[in-house]
Amino acid sequence: MDCEMCGRKSAIYNVVIEGAKLNVCAQCAKYGKIVSKASEGKKEQKFAREIPAQKEPTEIQVVEDYGKKIVTAREKRSMSLGELARKINEVQSYLDRVEKERVLPTEKLCKKLEKELGIALIEQVAITHSNEEHKKKDLTLGDVVNLKKKQNEE
Repeated sequence: MDCEMCGRKSAIYNVVIEGAKLNVCAQCAKYGKIVSKASEGKKEQKFAREIPAQKEPTEIQVVEDYGKKIVTAREKRSMSLGELARKINEVQSYLDRVEKERVLPTEKLCKKLEKELGIALIEQVAITHSNEEHKKKDLTLGDVVNLKKKQNEE
């Protein structure tokens, strides 16, 4: 068996070097942690790092009617707009525009409002790709040639 580091024909150790499992010779074994001694009768194995499963991509989105939710929650607590602005350390005129849905609140502001008013303003939405994106493909040189032929025939 060949050493996977230097190429010598005497790979006798299974070693972990920088997170990768390798079959190495005695000289290269000193660069990592010896896991076991490789047996000569075994078939040569290639080790690969385990790749964690990827989660479905999501994005953060502000809920619909966020202004009405903020106003309702604030009025339930008998709180004026000025009081709310002081409690969450924001400008009253900005909160007024958010309540009237003239301005989309930032993620930071949404978290402050959620904490103070006990409401949910942010939701995680799965990113979906439309079928059109999957149908799109780059033109190859062959596609261009075929298009030119069709144009010449017409």
